[in-house]
Amino acid sequence: MRKFILASSLLIGLSTPLAAAAPAKPAAAAAPASSGISKDVQCFILFASAVGNAKDEATAKPATIGLAFYLGKITRGAPALNLLEAVRQESKVIQAGKPQEIGKACEQEFSARMAAVDAMGKALSSGK
Repeated sequence: MRKFILASSLLIGLSTPLAAAAPAKPAAAAAPASSGISKDVQCFILFASAVGNAKDEATAKPATIGLAFYLGKITRGAPALNLLEAVRQESKVIQAGKPQEIGKACEQEFSARMAAVDAMGKALSSGK
């Protein structure tokens, strides 16, 4: 599996436009339901930024898989969440915080899960 590194420069490139993308309107479930969902939304933002800033398919592919991974976690953990409003809110949190640390934590979680999937695939293909 290719190592995928999220950089704060990628965050700056996409999170601000995401936060301002649509006109403001009231939303039923604007805030993430828990800190876990908040972190997943932050990871979603960073992976979306990486996809948007990918220069080639080799870079875009793992970022797209990461984006889908975090979208699945968000959808499962908070199905009624207004994702647009959550992205707006969490973009501000990322920009006010430490984007490199947030990105590293997202990458570690995603990499660990993908390593587990790879191990499972190897076990299944070897008949174990």
